[in-house]
Amino acid sequence: MKHCIFSAHGCKTALAALFLLLVFTNAPYAQPRDRRAVSFVVLVDTSGSMIAYYQRRDPRPCLAVELAQNLITQIMRNGDRLVVLSFDRQLNDNPGEMLALSSIAPVDAAEAVGRLRLTCKPGWGTMRTAALGRSIEALKALPARSDLEPGAIFYVITDIDSDRVPEGPDKEFYESALKLAREGALTRLARIPQGGMILEVWLFKDREGAPPISAAQVDTAREIVEKVITSQSPTPAAVLRDLERGGLVIHCENKVWQRRREGPTRIFEIPVTVRSRFHTLHWRGSIDLNGSVTSPGKRPRPVGIVELVLDRKAPLELHPHEWVSGTLRVSITKPPRLWNLNPLEPQVSLKPISKGDVTVDPSLFQAADPALEAKISRRFWMSGHQTDAAVDPAKLPEVPPLKPPRIWQVLSVLVLLSWAWVYWFKIGTYPRLRLLLWLLAVGPYLVAMALKTDIFTFIVALIWQFLVYLIPGKFLHWKPFQVYYRLSGSGIKSKVELDWRRKDSKISGVGIILSRPGKGKKFVVKPQPGFVLKDASGTERSEMEFERTGSFEVWQSGGGAVSVAVGFDDNIPEPPPPKQTENA
Repeated sequence: MKHCIFSAHGCKTALAALFLLLVFTNAPYAQPRDRRAVSFVVLVDTSGSMIAYYQRRDPRPCLAVELAQNLITQIMRNGDRLVVLSFDRQLNDNPGEMLALSSIAPVDAAEAVGRLRLTCKPGWGTMRTAALGRSIEALKALPARSDLEPGAIFYVITDIDSDRVPEGPDKEFYESALKLAREGALTRLARIPQGGMILEVWLFKDREGAPPISAAQVDTAREIVEKVITSQSPTPAAVLRDLERGGLVIHCENKVWQRRREGPTRIFEIPVTVRSRFHTLHWRGSIDLNGSVTSPGKRPRPVGIVELVLDRKAPLELHPHEWVSGTLRVSITKPPRLWNLNPLEPQVSLKPISKGDVTVDPSLFQAADPALEAKISRRFWMSGHQTDAAVDPAKLPEVPPLKPPRIWQVLSVLVLLSWAWVYWFKIGTYPRLRLLLWLLAVGPYLVAMALKTDIFTFIVALIWQFLVYLIPGKFLHWKPFQVYYRLSGSGIKSKVELDWRRKDSKISGVGIILSRPGKGKKFVVKPQPGFVLKDASGTERSEMEFERTGSFEVWQSGGGAVSVAVGFDDNIPEPPPPKQTENA
């Protein structure tokens, strides 16, 4: 009896052990329940080539999202760390587009992935490698934890679309991931293809090591993929080829631009055709030229706009191999001005993008909810398709250069020279130098022409004219004037001219010097050696300053004297004789 009881107890123990063994064997991780927390990263490809896995499946999520949620709920555990990032032609790492959780509950994390509303972004070329580098940076930004395994495990949901080398700031993440791969810190453990989708498993090792991962864990991921994704791509091969081929091409039908003018705006036009390169798909949408018209040089500036004018009204609808004619129009809103010397050679740049919907059945364009109707009738439909449109030829014909208004420039120079010439004869001889400086002002224009910059021309010309007026002002603004003088007793009336070149003038036989102290209209009378200067009251003076008509006396050392009247008017009266002579 005791033996039977012992046997029954042994059977119960064996069954319990077998149950626990089965549970842990079928668990996502064949690890002890008390394993340390692990960092996980789920990267989801949302590029146009993944369109088949983002079709509506109400009420279930699309296949790509369902796969990501199953990886989280069946592989991860409470307390694990998680980063979820989507990528296509760019990294979708803006707030609200990614998850970075320091500690998770798997079910809650899966629901959070559903709230990200991951959708397919039209266009080909995926930043797969850059996404690896960006997610590693996101892991490093999370708070440090002592109970966390070093490194991380990555699950990348993608396809065979080629990896894209990013430009700008994202290139740093791309190069960082490549460096880690070369150093052996970032390793791809498995590549699991299923239908048209691929699940990649990567292991990241930091300095302390990496989380443990076994073949059983990779097999678990493989089982999840096979359960969620069918073995055959849900998108027909002909549709995939059309999507890979690209949508539209803008073809120039002429090599010469036709020009016309509307007010100050110069317009150049060239006929074009917009052709569909689809063999199966029908497209409806719009074209964004994403173009610019700039001036040449090291610092190009916008000088106009470029637009595509089609013969059909929007939205544009094109069927396989169909084309529509139109006009490519370049409007120069900032033509060369009066102060520009160089012709303007507009540079036209185009990076067109087509945006719209594609389907295999054009009748869906008229449906109230084309996506729902396509799902019910099992017809292909893709909303918001976006891809680069080609330009043929890739280099557009050059826009003819625009010359500045030469006639007005010549007339302006003639007006300035005429003004200088008239000013010269009006006030005297000093504007000869000013006229020379006006001619020399052409120098900065020649320098600017050599450098091929228009703004430099304008600025240098202003500075030059500023220097012409201010720096030489010491002598240019000395307007000449005449000083008339008359001697007592003789009735002789004469004049002298004082300007910037002749500031002093001696009156022969009288013994005085007329001097001009500055640019103002006044002069100073000084006696020569051997002569004495006295004012009208007989007071001896070393010099006298006049701003209008006046008189003074000049005495010689021998006793002779003469009275002198001076002024700016030739009608000065004859001065009275010297008082001492009269008293004598």
